[in-house]
Amino acid sequence: MSSCAVLRLLGVLLDHARDKVAVVDAAGTCTYVNAAVEEVLGFAPEEYEGRSVFEFVHPDDADEVRETFERTIAADTHEQASVEYRHRTREGDYRWVESRMSNVTDARLDGYVISSRDITDRVEAESERELSHARLRETAAAAGDVLWMFDRDWTEPCSSTPRTRRCTAARGRSSKATLGRSSRRSTRTTSRPSGRRWRR
Repeated sequence: MSSCAVLRLLGVLLDHARDKVAVVDAAGTCTYVNAAVEEVLGFAPEEYEGRSVFEFVHPDDADEVRETFERTIAADTHEQASVEYRHRTREGDYRWVESRMSNVTDARLDGYVISSRDITDRVEAESERELSHARLRETAAAAGDVLWMFDRDWTEPCSSTPRTRRCTAARGRSSKATLGRSSRRSTRTTSRPSGRRWRR
């Protein structure tokens, strides 16, 4: 089977895949990409094929992506790798993607298969969570009162103010131990006995 026939067969199998799947030669030129490239990045397959995949990588991520690719395909034994980076879209903005690759190839393909999925939502959620934690730490550091902060389940202390730590240290306990005791107490609730009159 010729390389063109193999690529056509790949197209039939992969055009309904959600991840972008590309065949790239050793120089980084894309020789085939499935239809998912349009959904993920806005390019029609014919706009993407024949171009270097590295030209779409954000300049700040380009060295890491190229080094990962070249190291992977040059390995003497079976090698797999993944890399997260910003990929330019047809509109000129960037989406975070995770690309997986290996040095396994086939003479009929004359290249390496790279699958890429959009992880923008995950990266932005992680960034927002880190920013929220940083704001909480700043609030805790600036607060003059005793302040405890817990995770959403009230089981794990996230932070405490300097005054909290001084108070607990003076009492011979660590802040974390005190916070843990307080969190257990805070989760105890008083409920009215079923079928009985509640008296104050």
